[in-house]
Amino acid sequence: MYYPMGTNQVWHLSNLVPYDSSSLQFMDLTSLPFAGLYPEGDLVFTKNDSYYVISRTLEYLAIIGAVLPIDSTSFISIINTPPELIYIYPYTMGSFVESQPQSFTKFLYNDTISGYFVDSLALDIRAAIKHEVVAWGSLKLPYANFQVLKTLSNKTETITMLAHILESWIKTDSSSSIYNSIEFQMNNLLYPLVTVELDTNNQPTSLSWVKVDPYLVTNNLDDRFFSFFTNPAQNFVRFKTDRNISNIKIISLDGKIVKSVEVIPFQQIYIDLIDLPASFYTFIRYDGKMMIRTGKLVKYP
Repeated sequence: MYYPMGTNQVWHLSNLVPYDSSSLQFMDLTSLPFAGLYPEGDLVFTKNDSYYVISRTLEYLAIIGAVLPIDSTSFISIINTPPELIYIYPYTMGSFVESQPQSFTKFLYNDTISGYFVDSLALDIRAAIKHEVVAWGSLKLPYANFQVLKTLSNKTETITMLAHILESWIKTDSSSSIYNSIEFQMNNLLYPLVTVELDTNNQPTSLSWVKVDPYLVTNNLDDRFFSFFTNPAQNFVRFKTDRNISNIKIISLDGKIVKSVEVIPFQQIYIDLIDLPASFYTFIRYDGKMMIRTGKLVKYP
């Protein structure tokens, strides 16, 4: 069921049961305490208790970093330089994307290893990643059908642990892993709907899937002309674009939607901010079910 390639394929996964799935949640980066570390970031998604920071431009979609929580008050921040490319626009049948993200992340340790005092540890992570779109068609899931792209993905990753001993970085451990997978993805959505992990013989070993609104799509080109002012704002803000606006959602720093305004689609909309306290906010603009743009907004007293 996973292997047909080419155009206009149909993949039947309608027999999956609910406990196989998880809901896909995205958060605006500005609502999180580590936002200042990723000035180029736009959105964040969570996976396996870690946060992944997304950068979305007119040219590409990429993971620019990850945040690994240690406890309720501390975390390790990883910054990919260069970023891990998810796809380059336009991402269509035949697209081929390669990237080689790497990061060098230091964190305090203050303990001994093999009798030597270590004040810091570091993770040196290097990867080689390839995505190739080999088919498109319809994916049938238990709750809806989706038009998707089928992508073959390959990732080779080497993680090296280093300890700072006597003013030098000493390698303490290193491991390499190869990950092969098949991904079924809505065009230009931020995360695969279904991921099938493969072994070294390209046989499936596990399958995971996420549940999203079947009517949600994201646009691969932002507005050519877009403005919103005043910003900072006091009583109102005006959004103006060369595309239609049907809905604006304003989100507080704790991730809550504090205002949602729906209108007959038009190229200009005024939103009253008088009832909102002075703070930093983000907004998401929609044209119908299509999420067009996110941005940052400041309300002052």
